[in-house]
Formats: sequence, structure tokens, C-alpha cells
Amino acid sequence: MAFDMGFDLQGFGKAIEGQYSTWHSDLREAVLTANRAAVEEATLWGRDKFRADLREAGLGSLEKTWRTDIYPRRGLSWDPAALIYSNADIIVGAFDEGATIRARDGGKLAIPLPYFNERLPKTRNQFTQSEVELAKQMYGEDNLVVLPAEGTRPAIIALKSGSITKTGRISKRKLLKSGKHGKNAGLIPLLVLVDEVHLRKRLDIQAGFREVEVEFFQRYTRHLARELNRMDVAA
Repeated sequence: MAFDMGFDLQGFGKAIEGQYSTWHSDLREAVLTANRAAVEEATLWGRDKFRADLREAGLGSLEKTWRTDIYPRRGLSWDPAALIYSNADIIVGAFDEGATIRARDGGKLAIPLPYFNERLPKTRNQFTQSEVELAKQMYGEDNLVVLPAEGTRPAIIALKSGSITKTGRISKRKLLKSGKHGKNAGLIPLLVLVDEVHLRKRLDIQAGFREVEVEFFQRYTRHLARELNRMDVAA
């Protein structure tokens, strides 16, 4: 593929006229400046692209896990390093490759039902705090009950006495002295317990990185042409 750099080679006259040192210094700065600008822009473009891919795949809660780093952090370099990475690389990688997930201890996986998932604190540490532990903290262990699996229905952890409000929130209710539920109250399923979860492939991370590489070269040619023309190196 050929790129129109938008400048000519008349600036080489400086070298021929005995101004090689000045010409070489200007050229070096133009190349390094263009390189840095293209790396920064392509890296941020890539981060935003990966975040958008997560949203489109229905994984928007993970989009902020995509981060970037550029080295050196300041100044110009012939070989800057740009990193685009996810703080939830295990989860993102699972949706990139497709995977079967099982509980670490060989027990059951607890999958939150939608209305309970919305109640979970967004800032929780997903790697040290399980949904079961959070349910106990939010409603009290004594207020939860495990409903054994029956037929094709998996086991469920439910709130003993509660109701769903008009806004879709879970409201905890007290059981009557008789041990029965009050009016409009009943068992509220919170978590489904399963042996494993099969994740289908929703992402293509490697294809995304190839797009970032193309984006970098396109931006580099534009920035280099702009820098050379602005600094009067090639015109």
C-alpha cells in the first residue's frame, strides 16, 4: 500500500548547501515527534475500541478494565513501547477463546439472577468476594435458604421472605410469627447453583490488535507529513 506523505524532497537542499547538521537535527525531531504522537493516538484508539467491543458483546461492566501504558512516559524515543491490557485478563480471555468455567474448590458456581446482580456493589473485589458471601452480608445468612435441585431445575439460593418492588428492587420482609410469608412476600431466588458455565467466544482480541497496528501506521504517516511541513524540513 502506498501513502501520500504530502511533502516533496526539496528540503534536502539544506544538506547540499552545507546545512546538514541543522537539517539532520530537524529531521530527527520531526520523525520522533510523529512517532510519539502516532503511538499515543493509536494506543488510546485501541483502548476505546476494545471497550466498545465489550459493550457490543454484552460485557459492558468490564469495559473500564482495559488500560494503557506508554514508555517512556514523557519525552521522545526511537522505540516507544505501548501496552493495551485488561485488569480482568482471565475473564476477557475466556470470552476471547471460549471456555468452560468451574468452581475452584470443585463445588458449585453461584450465578446471580439479573435483579440480584444489579444490587451487587460495583466496586466489589470479584476475585476474593463471592456472590454467596455478598448475599449473606446484604440479607443475613439466617434469611437465606438453599432450594435443592429438582428435575431440570438447578439448586437455588433464595431470600426466605421478600418481594420485588415496582422499580425491580428486592425488598426484604420479615416472616410472620407463624413462620409464613406476609402479604405480597415470598421466596425470592437470588443465585443459581451450577456445576459449570460454558462461555461462547464473543471477542477477537488478536484481530483488534491487528487493527491497532494498521491505525498506528496510518496515523504515523499523517503526523510525519505534518511535522516535516511545519518544521520546513522537506519544503
